[in-house]
Amino acid sequence: MSASEHECQTPSEYVTSTLELVEQILSYVTGHHDFHPFLGICKTWFHASAPLLWREPELSSYGRFLQLVNTIRSPTPFVDYSKYIKILSLEQFSYIPGERLEAFFPCTNIRAFSLSSRTDDRDFQVSMAESLQFLLPHFTKLDKLDLSDIKLLPETVPHVVARNPNLRTIGLDFCGTHISDMTLATIGDHCPQLTELSLLELARVTGQGILSLSRRGFRFVTLSCEGPHQITNDMVSAIWTSNHRIEHLDLNNATDLTDEGFPALGSGALEGTGLRYHQNLRTLCISACPDISDDSIEEIVRHAPHLSILRLPQCILLTDISLAAISTLGSHLCDLDLRLMPFITDNGLTQIISQCTRLKSLELGHSPQITSSSIAKLACLTDLQVLSLMEMTNVCDKAVYALADGRMANTLRELYLIRCRQPTAIAVHYLLDRCPRLVCLDVSLVPTFHRSPVLSGLTPRLNDAQRLYMGKSLVDKVRKAIGIEIAIREHLDILVNLYPSQQDQPS
Repeated sequence: MSASEHECQTPSEYVTSTLELVEQILSYVTGHHDFHPFLGICKTWFHASAPLLWREPELSSYGRFLQLVNTIRSPTPFVDYSKYIKILSLEQFSYIPGERLEAFFPCTNIRAFSLSSRTDDRDFQVSMAESLQFLLPHFTKLDKLDLSDIKLLPETVPHVVARNPNLRTIGLDFCGTHISDMTLATIGDHCPQLTELSLLELARVTGQGILSLSRRGFRFVTLSCEGPHQITNDMVSAIWTSNHRIEHLDLNNATDLTDEGFPALGSGALEGTGLRYHQNLRTLCISACPDISDDSIEEIVRHAPHLSILRLPQCILLTDISLAAISTLGSHLCDLDLRLMPFITDNGLTQIISQCTRLKSLELGHSPQITSSSIAKLACLTDLQVLSLMEMTNVCDKAVYALADGRMANTLRELYLIRCRQPTAIAVHYLLDRCPRLVCLDVSLVPTFHRSPVLSGLTPRLNDAQRLYMGKSLVDKVRKAIGIEIAIREHLDILVNLYPSQQDQPS
């Protein structure tokens, strides 16, 4: 563009208003607290920055929450902050009194609301449920609602969904007996855009209720279910064969699920695209499923080649055939859970290690055919951050030393050696010296630590068998304490050798 052409254009051709210019400038600001200085510049800057600052209040402590409540209850004559709040996340607090929840009545522009309750006090639960019964119908623009662990009243969910037809995400985990198949039918009637649904620990929600939603055309992106009453072959089969949009599928405690839940999809290509049918599937959890076999795992991996999280604990029939199939996921796989698989061996684990080189989390347990030789090969994984070896009876010091000397030591953050009976204090001490980022160590019921007098006072425990240490400073204390205990034992051995007991002396 020439200089003369540039001079002929008016400022309005670049921005339609001063407010738009300010909003464009603020789009480059990333820090939440960086918006504070802009509030006092002028009215235009205030109206541009206030919605960004108050859109999702930072509630890092209960004190910050109380400040927010007081601000909403006492608005200034010039500014109504409640209209700016779009996302309200309160799940980090174990309990919020009902009268403080009711302070959010004026916040009618909320798009996402999440609240949880981790108290067992029945009176507190009733108070919270009653407050939600009156509060939630005031929100009419919700697209996300998560009420996990709250024992809701019967009419709460029907009233909310009737007023929020744009709901896309609903979480009702542990919400009690008032959530049933009829509740799901009501959700289906009022929320046609629903794509994410979580239904853990709901005794009155059945597989038939979920299947009815699927048959009505709902194509879930995220679905979490639990228990044999919810997870049936018909329900899983309907999702597997008709929903290629699914990205996260969580099937917990699927004790009645069999290979019939994952029927063969033929070539698996979407018509006209050449893509695998479950090209979008990223997370799959199938736990406590004693009847699922290698055939299902091969079928799953064949049609979901981009899985990054795969959890299969207590799928006891799986063998190295499944591990060979899983290894074809290659660098896509980041999180793998293989606990309680008695038939997998070193060969299968070695295939996983050699091909899934980007693993960040690996959980093993109760696999008696896996030995230290394959565990030692984990040392070459450069991204591994979480390693769990629960009750791996064949893991010995050889594996611990190999892990400490490998590249994995630079990234490891959490290590669980629960019930591993062979590792010694000297080997674990060596590992702690070589793992600078380790922030969690669990050596519960490891004999050498079980009755350690030096470690017993470092942290409160549930019982004398527990040895769980979390936090960088605490792990460093453990390392020093183990070093002290090793030194004490060495000195005692020297003293015993120098001054043998009289009964050991020759006559």
